[in-house]
Amino acid sequence: MKRILFICLGLFLSGCSSIPIRTALEFGSFDEVDFANLEPKDIRVKVILDSNVKVKPTANTMQITVDSNDRTIPFSFKLEPIEYRVLAKEEGLFSDTPERNQTLLKLDSESISEFRLFQKEIQQNGFKPKSIDIPFDLEFDSSKPDSANVSILIKLNRVDHFITLIDNYEVRSK
Repeated sequence: MKRILFICLGLFLSGCSSIPIRTALEFGSFDEVDFANLEPKDIRVKVILDSNVKVKPTANTMQITVDSNDRTIPFSFKLEPIEYRVLAKEEGLFSDTPERNQTLLKLDSESISEFRLFQKEIQQNGFKPKSIDIPFDLEFDSSKPDSANVSILIKLNRVDHFITLIDNYEVRSK
């Protein structure tokens, strides 16, 4: 009985979260060696937004923070859009998914070179990756609501699938 209660509690808590439990589990074993083995040209970021919002094509970055012995150091890498699609409305059994915009981004050529130098610096100096942030500049349609749901996914290599970082998080225009 306790096991069933524990499973139900876990499902309830994960259902209320904008960051899926699966993501935490996938990144739980990710370490400096995995990070050093990444191929920067294969990194992709997918942003899915409600139809009243688009990702502005400029000023998008991937920021990685590392821990040094005595301080935290941020590094920033520019992302460029490579694909834009409109995802059709989907009708479901219990609820419908509205039409959405999807933008696929990758590191630009300068950031690919910088990322490789960054990987070497991590190996040489023993830095430990601490966090990853992917802030976006969003453009809201002025004739529609000033809030939208956003999902952000990342793909770290060619063969793996996209990993959800944020799932259906509500954002508002400034």
